[in-house]
Amino acid sequence: MTQDTPPTKATLFNAAAYFRRNKMEPVAIGTAALLGTTALTSPLLASTAGALAVLAGSFYLLLKTSDVVVNNASALGKKAKIPPLMLGLGLGAITSMPELFVSVGAALNGTPELGIGNIVGSNIANILLILGATAAITPIISKGLSWRFNTLAMAGATGLFGAGLAWG
Repeated sequence: MTQDTPPTKATLFNAAAYFRRNKMEPVAIGTAALLGTTALTSPLLASTAGALAVLAGSFYLLLKTSDVVVNNASALGKKAKIPPLMLGLGLGAITSMPELFVSVGAALNGTPELGIGNIVGSNIANILLILGATAAITPIISKGLSWRFNTLAMAGATGLFGAGLAWG
């Protein structure tokens, strides 16, 4: 696939076939997953050291650019007089767009199981990685009713979702 060619539905299968044909180090596979399948042809990923360097560089860029995005979004929100809550909700909605597109595309292609798996997996990863990383860095302190209410609301929503899957 060249740079001009738009990705096809078979891109994932092409990547799987590439992995079968070309034995790569596990760290290279993880790095390629972070960078996208177009990075698979990079000679830098052929060695473990190169793949680790790309992985470390990717994490560094992710940390730096996330600071830039948050700072600029905050400044823009202050200038436009957008409340921080609305700004956070908007950024959260934007970052959830890939899951939305995959799920809608899966439903339109007649594979709603893929969409459901995408949503459930994304939520599990977000909760475990983000909440876990936050808790590992600093204790999460919740006061009074908010912790109980949020836990019950999340459990109730999960139960309704599970019931909808079972009987729907």
